[in-house]
This record gives sequence, structure tokens and C-alpha cells, in this order.
Amino acid sequence: MTQVDITPIMRGAAGIWQCAPGPSHWTLTTNEVNLPRRGVPTGWTGTWHIQDTVRKVYSIF
Repeated sequence: MTQVDITPIMRGAAGIWQCAPGPSHWTLTTNEVNLPRRGVPTGWTGTWHIQDTVRKVYSIF
């Protein structure tokens, strides 16, 4: 997993995130909006089963 922060924002962050194929487990403690997935709510827990390398732009607030 690679994360490249573009700009820190007060109480948040934005950047580009990339992950290789395989499981990617998450527990979010903040709100997140990202592409290709948007509107992930605070407290979301789950596992993404990544089939191919994923690269996304994200914003955490």
C-alpha cells in the first residue's frame, strides 16, 4: 500500500493512495470521500478484495 499526501488540511488530508491486489482491511474513524468509492462514513469497517492495482484520489475530513 502506498499513500502520497498532496496537501494537509486542518483536521483532514487529501492525497493519492495506491494498493496492490489482495485484501485491504479498513476501520475508518473519519469521513472519507474518494474515487472510485465515495461517501465512506465514519466508523465503517470492512475488507476490500482488490483484484487489480487500485489508485485513487481521496479526501479525509
